[in-house]
Amino acid sequence: MEHRTLSGMWIDHPKLAMIVLGTAKAIVDSYFHILEANNFNEKYMIGDSNPININFFSPKFTGWNKIGIAKDMGAIRSSSEMAAILNKYDIKYTKEYVTQLRKILKKLPAYRNYSEAIDGIIELVSIPHQKLRTIDCDLKHTWVADKEFII
Repeated sequence: MEHRTLSGMWIDHPKLAMIVLGTAKAIVDSYFHILEANNFNEKYMIGDSNPININFFSPKFTGWNKIGIAKDMGAIRSSSEMAAILNKYDIKYTKEYVTQLRKILKKLPAYRNYSEAIDGIIELVSIPHQKLRTIDCDLKHTWVADKEFII
C-alpha cells in the first residue's frame, strides 16, 4: 500500500522480517485475488482512460480513485502525495493515519491468512518514533541470541 522499509532494516530482527514480508505478501495476494474476482478486466485495472495518454507517475496524476483496483485496495492518494511519502518520507503517523491504515489492511481478502503480520505492522507504526530508535540492530543479538523484539 504506502509503505517501504528503507535500507535493510527489515532484516534487523526475525519478527520484524516476518511482519514486513507477511504484510507485503498479504497485499500482493489480495491484489491478485481482487483482480481475479474481477476477471482481470482492463478497465478495472486502469480505468476508462487510454493508458497510452496517462502518466501514472506524474505528480499531476490524481485519478487513482477512478481506477477500480486502486479504489478497492484503498490506494487512492495522488501521485504527488505518494512521491512525497516514498522519496521524502513526508508522512505523519497520527492516530487518524494508523486508524485508516488498520481499516484498509483489515479489509484485505488475505487479512485472515496474514493477520499476525498485519496486526504486527499496525502495532509497529503505532509506536512513537523515539521508542523505535531503541530497536537493537545487532544481528548477533536479534537473530543469533533470540533477543525479544519491541512488540
